[in-house]
Amino acid sequence: MEKEDLPHLFPEFEEFFTQCKFRECSHQHEPQCAVIEAVQEGKIWQERYDHYQDFYEEISQRKPMYQKKNNHYKRSQKHESSTFNFKCKFLQH
Repeated sequence: MEKEDLPHLFPEFEEFFTQCKFRECSHQHEPQCAVIEAVQEGKIWQERYDHYQDFYEEISQRKPMYQKKNNHYKRSQKHESSTFNFKCKFLQH
């Protein structure tokens, strides 16, 4: 899950996050954030917003996950490297 997906998992946010001033609003600290305003006005429970912030922080601190290279990719890399070596040898002569 990415940080950008998180607001969609909080249905009570949906009514508000489209009204934020900034399209890429994280609902953390941006000015004129409709979600933060809704929390301040009591339209969204503070506890729910706190959970959102906890999840957001957890996702932000997560180390990136990398996919393992598949065999095809390894072979193509090997092929490219041998082609490169051949070209280098050819240019040296």
